[in-house]
Amino acid sequence: MAFDGPKRPATTGVSGHDTGARVWLWEAVTDGDDSSISPVKIPYKDDLTIYAFGTFGAAASISLQGSPEIIDPPTLFANLTAANTTIALAAAGCALVDQNAIWYKPVLTGGDVSTDIDVYIVAK
Repeated sequence: MAFDGPKRPATTGVSGHDTGARVWLWEAVTDGDDSSISPVKIPYKDDLTIYAFGTFGAAASISLQGSPEIIDPPTLFANLTAANTTIALAAAGCALVDQNAIWYKPVLTGGDVSTDIDVYIVAK
């Protein structure tokens, strides 16, 4: 796949539901995409969940980074759960984001040529 600039997330409201939720999607995150994945600004949301679906490939893991900084680009740090463990998904699934930030970015580690993961953040 040729590099065509930053991988920016698509965003949408949740249709048919009056939840106030928004969805951000980074589609087809693959091995080698880390530097091209753009962070997204999601301020003032109490409930955030990260989901990952697709082919994880060899030892692939999706973690979530965040930053409380207002500046662009922010300095990103690993987001932690309430148990002070890094949010990392090594298979399809989801994780609740317990520590709020303003900026969020999924980060792929490991993986191989078969890795192809869709990453969603749902916030309300």
